[in-house]
Amino acid sequence: MSQVAIATPSVKEVQNNAHAIRPSNFMPSEFAYGRYSAKLPLGHTVEDALKPEYWVHMAGELSADPLSGRMDMSGSIIELRSENHDFYAVLYVRAVQ
Repeated sequence: MSQVAIATPSVKEVQNNAHAIRPSNFMPSEFAYGRYSAKLPLGHTVEDALKPEYWVHMAGELSADPLSGRMDMSGSIIELRSENHDFYAVLYVRAVQ
C-alpha cells in the first residue's frame, strides 16, 4: 500500500487567501438554483426563447417571492426542447426583472 501526503493549509493561510471559495458559497445546486425544462411548441425557435418577453408568463416562477423569502431564480438553467425533437438547447438565466 502506498502512502499519500496531502498538504493542508493553515488557518492563517486560508483566512489571508482572498481567492478561496467561502463555505457559504458552496452547496448542492438544487439548494441554490433551479433547473427547468421547457417544451417549445412547433413554430417556436431558440431565437424566440432568447427574448425576455417570451418568458412573460413564467415571471412568477422566476421572480423573488417576498412572502417566502425566496430569491429570484437568476443563475438557473432552462433546458429547451422542441415539441418534435428538432432541437435541444440550454439557457442560463442571467437576470430576472
